[in-house]
Amino acid sequence: MFHRFKPYIFLLFITIMAYWQIAFCTNAVKWDMLDCWLPWRYFIGECLQNNVFPFWNPYQALGYPLYADLSVPIWSPEVMVTSFFFDHSIYSLQILFVLYIFVAAAGMFRLIRYLTQNNYAALIISCAYILSGFFIAHVQHFILITSAAYMPWFFLYFIKILNKQLWQDSLKSAFFLFLMVTTGYATLTILAGYLCFFFTIFFVWYQIKNKKNIAFNKLLSSLFVFLLFSTVLCLPIIVSFIQVMPQIERFSQGVSDSTAVRGPLSPKSFLSFISPFSMVNDEKFFHTDIAMSNAYIGIITLVLLFTAILSGLSRIHKLVLGTSLIFLLVAAGDSFPLFKMSRHLPLLGVFRFPSLYSYFSTFFFFILVAFYLNKGFAQIKDNKKQIVTSTLLITLLLFCVLIIAFAKTDFGQFSYLKSYSSFGLWVNSGNVYENTFLYAIFQLVILGFFLLIVFKSTNFRFHLLLLVLTEMTVSVQGNIYKTAITENNVKSLSNQLRDQPKGFPKPNLSIKIKNYTDDNRKINGLWRNTNIFSKTISADCFSSFHLKDFDNLKDHFPNLLNASLNNPLIYLSGNIFSVNSLHDTLIDPNKNTKDVYLNDNDYKEIKESALGISNGDTVSIAAFTPNEILLNTETKKITLLTLLQSNYSSWKIFIDNKEVKKIVANTNFMSILLPPGSHKVKFMFDNKVVVFVSSVTYILVLILIIYFIVSYYKAQNDKRWKHLIITITVTSGLWMGFKIVNNKPYIGSENEYLFELETKTKTIVDSLKSNHTDANVLFNTDKTIKLNYKIMRFEENADLDALAKLVHESKSTHFIYTWLNVRDPLEVTEIIRSKYPKASTLFDKERRSIRLFSIDTNYTRPSLFYSCNDFNKQYTQWSHNPSVITSIKADFTELSVNANLLDSLNIYSSTYEYKIGAEVNKLKEKFMTISLDAIAEKEFTGVLVYAIDRDGKTYQYVTQNIVANGINKWTKNILQKKIPQEIQPGDIIKIYVWNTGKAKAYISNFKVVCYAD
Repeated sequence: MFHRFKPYIFLLFITIMAYWQIAFCTNAVKWDMLDCWLPWRYFIGECLQNNVFPFWNPYQALGYPLYADLSVPIWSPEVMVTSFFFDHSIYSLQILFVLYIFVAAAGMFRLIRYLTQNNYAALIISCAYILSGFFIAHVQHFILITSAAYMPWFFLYFIKILNKQLWQDSLKSAFFLFLMVTTGYATLTILAGYLCFFFTIFFVWYQIKNKKNIAFNKLLSSLFVFLLFSTVLCLPIIVSFIQVMPQIERFSQGVSDSTAVRGPLSPKSFLSFISPFSMVNDEKFFHTDIAMSNAYIGIITLVLLFTAILSGLSRIHKLVLGTSLIFLLVAAGDSFPLFKMSRHLPLLGVFRFPSLYSYFSTFFFFILVAFYLNKGFAQIKDNKKQIVTSTLLITLLLFCVLIIAFAKTDFGQFSYLKSYSSFGLWVNSGNVYENTFLYAIFQLVILGFFLLIVFKSTNFRFHLLLLVLTEMTVSVQGNIYKTAITENNVKSLSNQLRDQPKGFPKPNLSIKIKNYTDDNRKINGLWRNTNIFSKTISADCFSSFHLKDFDNLKDHFPNLLNASLNNPLIYLSGNIFSVNSLHDTLIDPNKNTKDVYLNDNDYKEIKESALGISNGDTVSIAAFTPNEILLNTETKKITLLTLLQSNYSSWKIFIDNKEVKKIVANTNFMSILLPPGSHKVKFMFDNKVVVFVSSVTYILVLILIIYFIVSYYKAQNDKRWKHLIITITVTSGLWMGFKIVNNKPYIGSENEYLFELETKTKTIVDSLKSNHTDANVLFNTDKTIKLNYKIMRFEENADLDALAKLVHESKSTHFIYTWLNVRDPLEVTEIIRSKYPKASTLFDKERRSIRLFSIDTNYTRPSLFYSCNDFNKQYTQWSHNPSVITSIKADFTELSVNANLLDSLNIYSSTYEYKIGAEVNKLKEKFMTISLDAIAEKEFTGVLVYAIDRDGKTYQYVTQNIVANGINKWTKNILQKKIPQEIQPGDIIKIYVWNTGKAKAYISNFKVVCYAD
């Protein structure tokens, strides 16, 4: 029964073995995978699991319509299913990546087998396809991998449409086009569409020229079915594109030539065809991004391609070769005129990265090699002359490259003879000439083995497959540590994501939006789009999709933008001006925060109103989801209420359930005129057209899936296989139905959780009182609690300073910390334990906990190392710093009067250094706490630096912004950092403050400690 699956099992095994670091999650994938695809999938999952469709992303670029972003797979069936039924994490993302690689291999196997009817040719080419340079270079670009996964399937069924004119193939081709459109990269999909158009024209012309019988009516009807179903399936994308197009400058004006030509397959990158390992380092040498420089198809595949050409090509094969070469020239960008010419074609003027065109070059190269192998296996003895000639040509080319690399290599400083802490660092150590030298030798050895099996092998097909797998797997492993994976620990990163808030906590209206940046979200291993995980509204966004008005505000009115960001998400204002009077250079971002500029018509309409804000005016968030925000307001005068979310046509605003006019504020944001009194205000995203067309599309998708299953079932002759199909289908359907019916959104459970926490906390407090002890209680939540306990939220360093003061002033013997689903920094526990060192967890469940901290004279918290520099004297392990003063006035008399001065002349503080010794194993899985008090005359910009050096080089470097809130007011700053797993004896931990802004400031009580518990 399972014999038909042997090739697929083999391909899955090859996929896992070639990409084992990703498959087994031993290493985290590269930046773009983590910075883009993981946050977006994470957000989609959060929305769907809470019964909210992800129309709007409020957390990036001050809000934008995520549903209309073609680079985000909102409409992908795979994304919807996996996001709803599973929590997206780094583990799920990497497993999905491996599955997509397997889908690509299976699709190419099916396509080549259909074209050649040769299983061995199909296996060899499918393996070469997924181990090629395109895949390994673009691991971090998940959207390109998904395109390459579905592309062979799409072409398979489209070619079947032309050959057989069956409407069943039209449905399958339309379905895979839909998967490419919704999950893949638009450039590749559009290029595939152009290719299909020319394929069809050529096919018809060829049939007529050769006087072959073709049922034109049948062909036209099949193509009509394909176009009809493709259009209906892609309706959500089409409608979304039409809606958002006027608000995206890129769609109306295209991308400039200077921007479009970035990321070509530069002429120097053609070296990747014979030496992919050369592309590992030195982007400047290749004049392109490292991810765009690799077009490797395998040295054996390249030899076979040359052999096919020397053996003679049919007209169709010559056309395929010509198409490949044209795409290759276009991929070179501005090195040839073809790329700029191609940008005049419809839809191709809005995209970047010429190198992506090389995908189709390599794709068709593989097709040509497959055709040659189909006849070459049977005629290997007759083709030995051409094979030897091709091998000698490539060998000669390799020798030339080898000689040049040898002449440029300094063998006295040869990188690969040095020792490194990990294989990944070692394999990335060489320069372009060292890498080329080594790989040229390896390729020459491979070519030697190739000639050996040509002349000596009695099982040429099998040995060729093994040789191709060996050669290209080495290629993957040589490049994977540079282009695909990092040294980051998957478990650590996953744990950090698990600790982020679930659902959609209410934004903190006591925090200014400017304080929410990717830089201060502190998820180690992630650099961009981190606000999606922490559920904080930010102006930051790493994406190519930007609304035109937001870009205009950012680029042309930066002071106005910064003044706006000096407010929380929602704020009241009584100061309005006409946008015609806007002079950005006259705006002070720190003083003109409540000034709102309106278009001239709105300004004339509103200016006569007696606008104003009064003491006691309040705005609070009653409920928050990405698509709906409910507010409770209390004002004494007519005022302007502004929401710092980008204006978009689908947003509607209601006051007490009556729709009101939406006013555009500061050229980008949404405002309303709010009457005095108590009101309920609702901002609601409403897009009925997209809801309707998406309903039609996904009903059709479900029907098609059922039809495909039933058709496949009927086509089987094996009863055992039929029974298995029924079992799998019914089981999957029941499980999915059960999950849908029993889905319990987290945002609907929080009130239950809050009641549970309040009840348990009160019980604990009453129990302590019965034992004649008392406790301070702190709730970390976005909810309003009924009990008279302190509520705080920890979004920025200033909040930690407020906690430090609260703990310092506490007179009780116990401290209870209750947390519910908001940001819970590790530093919170450390601040509490600075006075209440003994800690115990009394209650701990999903996204909620109760912890009890106590003062116990019999308990001393053990530490592995500890030092506190109060600058009263010179301490060991601290560098001497002469700039220590003794005349600071402070709020807390117990703080040291001595401090470390930082100014324009003294930009670095005293440095703490700790050399790791034999206790290295005890340090692993430990956290180090760094804290200091800071004070400044005015706004201070500085960072706390934590670095680890090895052999004179820094291999870990972390910074955190320092807060110093003004003269005579000390501010506590604290950072807790996990000591890395890869730390070794001899490594040196360095900790200091860097005064990046050069303003005068002082630091004191600079403490570094690593606790043993």
